[in-house]
Amino acid sequence: MDYTIIGGQVNIAARREKIADPDSICISEFTYALVKDDVEVDGPRMVSVRGIHFPVKVYRIIGLRPGDGARMSPYVEMGNGFLMRQFSYEPGTATPAEKASLLEDLKKAARFIAES
Repeated sequence: MDYTIIGGQVNIAARREKIADPDSICISEFTYALVKDDVEVDGPRMVSVRGIHFPVKVYRIIGLRPGDGARMSPYVEMGNGFLMRQFSYEPGTATPAEKASLLEDLKKAARFIAES
């Protein structure tokens, strides 16, 4: 039995794969929003994808940014909205700075929802 997958996201992934140079990685706008603090990129490059009625932003990863051990925020602004990554909180192990940072992310999300 053969299986196949169809749809807009599959077309976008296939197009990114075709434009990527050997030994390079091309990512979508949504992936970039999640990793923008951790990677250096070239782009965005606007590409047309068959079956998609708008140009798609594609970024080519150049390398990783030097890490400082900082916590990645679970709150990520994207387009007209935001994404809240999954996170965990353990009161007994969180530092005051981690607690304050997480609380600020939650407040941003709440403000966005209240104002929209």
